Amino acid sequence: CTNVDGIKENVNSNNAIIVESDPKELQEAIFKLLKNPSIGKLLGQRARENIVAYHNIDLIVKKFVKLYLKLINE
Repeated sequence: CTNVDGIKENVNSNNAIIVESDPKELQEAIFKLLKNPSIGKLLGQRARENIVAYHNIDLIVKKFVKLYLKLINE
């Protein structure tokens, strides 16, 4: 993925290949994944683990409920 706002907050070097906005660097990263499918699979697994751990619906609902309760009590 490219290092842009919104993306960089949700990924890291453990679950993605991060490149700057350089087309050549992006091309090299894509070729690396095409040549090494196991790397892509591993990164995909880690990305899924990150989403499940930090962005699942139950966690999001709990955060909203906590926020609403805080606002109600102010």
